[in-house]
Amino acid sequence: MLALSATAAFAADHGRNDDWSGFYAGVHGGLGSGSDHSVFAIDPAVVPSITIKPDIGLNGGFAGVQVGFDHQMGGFVFGVEGRISSTNLSGSNAPAGFGGAIDKVNGKYEASLLGRIGYAFDGFLPYVTAGVSALNYDRQVSVPPAVSSANSTAAGFSIGIGGKFAINRRLELFAEYLHTGYALKTTKTPGIPAVFGETIHDTITTDKVLFGISRRF
Repeated sequence: MLALSATAAFAADHGRNDDWSGFYAGVHGGLGSGSDHSVFAIDPAVVPSITIKPDIGLNGGFAGVQVGFDHQMGGFVFGVEGRISSTNLSGSNAPAGFGGAIDKVNGKYEASLLGRIGYAFDGFLPYVTAGVSALNYDRQVSVPPAVSSANSTAAGFSIGIGGKFAINRRLELFAEYLHTGYALKTTKTPGIPAVFGETIHDTITTDKVLFGISRRF
């Protein structure tokens, strides 16, 4: 009985037993993987009528900041969150028969605007989330050591699940899995000396696990 009383007192002092409503901001990080189903055509002035369809595996990390707002109605909690992350999500493919040419995706930034609905169990808030995301990346073709590159931004839709955990009345942790499918994006890399240009059609999907901490205001 004494142990249960002490646990209840600790939860009352440190947990979020009022509600989850309010603004918050914090930082996050995590790991991601994915694939790029690409279709590209080499500059016809170099190699006429050649189309190649390599799949490129993607892996890398994410680190960034988030801001958001939650509103609790009964046990249900509705929220919206914006986040931006720096990422090194990348991958490459070397199509056979093209003199050592390498096609590569180099992630730079990802931004998301997500809605959320969950159900609060005092200091624990499981939720589902969905929204829109944008991935900025460099698309490269190279014949080492020469590199031709162009920057692109693909837009897509994200969906996932997660949970928030109250440390005290101000600080909270979160863990989240998010799947994102990006719409087809066309990029053209310029032809330069020693490197042929390409017109590339990318369809990127990613899966990532994120962890973060936020302070509520």
